[in-house]
Amino acid sequence: STRAGKGHATLWVRGLLGFGPRNTMVAGDSGNDIAMLETDCGGVVVGNCKPELRQWADAQPEGHFIMSSAHFSNGIWDGLRQLGLSNEPPIEAQGQGP
Repeated sequence: STRAGKGHATLWVRGLLGFGPRNTMVAGDSGNDIAMLETDCGGVVVGNCKPELRQWADAQPEGHFIMSSAHFSNGIWDGLRQLGLSNEPPIEAQGQGP
């Protein structure tokens, strides 16, 4: 269905909770996150993203989302801070893979 997927789910949950786009952030690390990153929410692509997402991100206009150099959850924290949604320091990622 064209109404299924992460993009539509993000907008549905945001509406259900009453959050506006300025109070919502999405984060992605692979190609299946593209629809979510195309919404009007703030978005961050983490530094350890898959090549298909990196290729898509490189083709997008500047300012559409944040491209973090930080990996895993630290990339999400980086995005939250850059979007002004948090001023907390990142949690040290331990045992987070290669």
